[in-house]
Amino acid sequence: MATRREIATTIGLVSANLERGDLDNKTFRGVNFTAANLRGAHVQKAKFYNCTLVRADFSRADLYMSEFEDCTIMGTDFSLAYMKGVLFRRCNLSASLFRRSMAKNALFIDCDMTLCDVGYAEFLGARFDGTTTDLMKYSSKATYAWYQPPWGGMFSYDPIPGWRKQEESALMTL
Repeated sequence: MATRREIATTIGLVSANLERGDLDNKTFRGVNFTAANLRGAHVQKAKFYNCTLVRADFSRADLYMSEFEDCTIMGTDFSLAYMKGVLFRRCNLSASLFRRSMAKNALFIDCDMTLCDVGYAEFLGARFDGTTTDLMKYSSKATYAWYQPPWGGMFSYDPIPGWRKQEESALMTL
C-alpha cells in the first residue's frame, strides 16, 4: 500500500502550476516535477535530489545557487533563467533549453548535455567537468569568455588582439 508521502512525491507536482512561486531554500527529494510550470519562480538556494523534471518550464526563473543532484532534467526549458552559481551534479540535461540564460560560475559535473540548445547563453566562469557537451546546439553562439581592453571600458564578446581574455566573473564572486 502506498503511503501519502509516496503519492505526493510521485504525482503531486506533475504538471503543477507554480508560476512565480516561492521555492527559496526548499529541499526536494525524489519529487516528480514532470511538465511543471515554474516560469518566473523564485528558486534561490533550493536543493533537488533525485528529482524528475522532464519538460518542466523554468524560463525566467531565479535559480541562484540552487543544486540539482542525480536528477533527470530532459527537455526542460531554462530560457532567460538566472542561474548564477547553480550546481548540476550527475544530471541528465539532454535536449534542455538554455537560450539566453545567465549561468555565470555554474558547475556542470558529470552531466549529459547532449542536444541542449545554448544559443546566446552566458557561461562566463562556468565549468563543465566530465560533462558530455557533444552535439550541443548553437554552442558557438554562447558566451564562455569576454575580452577586456587594456585601458578599461566596455567588454567585447569577440577576440581582439591585445585585449585580455576574461573567463571568470568580473567581480570574482557568486
